[in-house]
Amino acid sequence: MIATAEKIVDSGKAGLDTMTAVFNIAFDTSARLMALNLGTSRTLLQDGASRVTTMLDPQKAGELLTHDMGLGQSAIDNATACVRGAYEIVSEGQQAILQLMEPRIAEFNRELATSIDNAARSAPAGTDLALAAVMSALQLAKRATGASEPASEGPTESNEESSRRARKSA
Repeated sequence: MIATAEKIVDSGKAGLDTMTAVFNIAFDTSARLMALNLGTSRTLLQDGASRVTTMLDPQKAGELLTHDMGLGQSAIDNATACVRGAYEIVSEGQQAILQLMEPRIAEFNRELATSIDNAARSAPAGTDLALAAVMSALQLAKRATGASEPASEGPTESNEESSRRARKSA
């Protein structure tokens, strides 16, 4: 009984540590996204102020069209850089959380399999089929989650490819 209570307390502490680490990663990611947005906003405001200065200066009236075209390209470049930066920041945050959670999930799966094995040893006769079904479901779940990880990388590659094509055409 005492061993079970200690196990529950240890599990609670580990869960609290995990949640604290996840929150820290989330706050760090949010701070980086806010910094990116502020930097992009600052750049766009500076470009806009430069355009207004050029418009108000009669000596630079000839540069207005050239500056206008450059401003449009600059806005597209800034937006592209902002989206790319946001994607990288979010991807890094996701990877950090995944690296944090993978060992804990593996440990949970090991403990679950051990618990099911212990239950199978002490189960009454005739429950073999039910326990086999539970073990089969666990194996299917492991395979399904293992198969979904590489599939999640596929759309990312196609998004990057379409992004490259859009930049080339622009």
